[in-house]
Amino acid sequence: MLAKRALAFGEEVRPFTGAADGAYRPGHQRALEDYARPPLASADRRQYELDKRVGRSTAEYRFESSKVAFACPACGHGTRMPLGRRVTARCRTCGSAFHCVT
Repeated sequence: MLAKRALAFGEEVRPFTGAADGAYRPGHQRALEDYARPPLASADRRQYELDKRVGRSTAEYRFESSKVAFACPACGHGTRMPLGRRVTARCRTCGSAFHCVT
């Protein structure tokens, strides 16, 4: 969590020693992977398209009229994008930009 916060808000994290460094490094790597993963990437595309047609929501996304709402992969804040487009989603909380197909 500390690594995600540092990356999202441009905070400088002091060098750690010992066990703290051993815990921070994997967290930092995971945060970088989360930032690189686009929204809806883990969704099964066939299931997503079916859900979109019938308007069915899941834990990962939900449909609201002509938009889809999902959580930012970096910070978890919710965002809404228009359906049926290739968009660059920008999180209002952390400022991260992600390419996705809605």
